[in-house]
Amino acid sequence: FTNTLVPQLLLEKWQQIKDKPLPSDVTPGEGDLADFTKDPLHAASDDVVVYWLVVTNTSKVNLDAVTVTDDIPTGTPPLEYVADSARVVGAPDGMAADSVSLTYKNPEDPAEGVAGITWNVGALDAGASKTVAFEAKVPTVAEPITWTNVGKATYKDNPEEPTPSNKVKVDA
Repeated sequence: FTNTLVPQLLLEKWQQIKDKPLPSDVTPGEGDLADFTKDPLHAASDDVVVYWLVVTNTSKVNLDAVTVTDDIPTGTPPLEYVADSARVVGAPDGMAADSVSLTYKNPEDPAEGVAGITWNVGALDAGASKTVAFEAKVPTVAEPITWTNVGKATYKDNPEEPTPSNKVKVDA
């Protein structure tokens, strides 16, 4: 006996270098994600990486208070969050702004940079998906580095056991 009414989320993470076509050895996404990939990307200093996270309710029950969180990839040096880039894809500007909150590296001094993003995507009907996005700038690096990034999704009745996304990597 399988209980088909067990709530379940799927969180998929995609990425691309902004305004650059995908290299021929990288597998593109499908549909709206045609320019995005889950494969590792190679970036240069000052490139901007666009991250898309697609949260899907794969169960047969509606879920309330769905949130997606993502930390800005860290390293030495870390990627830099692009101001005002966090959004709910396809949402009216006002709704998208109300749905996003930022966590700062130093709450006493936001100028030190953004550490993470939380999107309150709200209710997600059975089988439905919502997409959130943000951008991060690649800093100048002296030696090769890899940044790895994973997002997380939760819902009202299960806030303590987040669903992780797949890992994506950017090398510079």
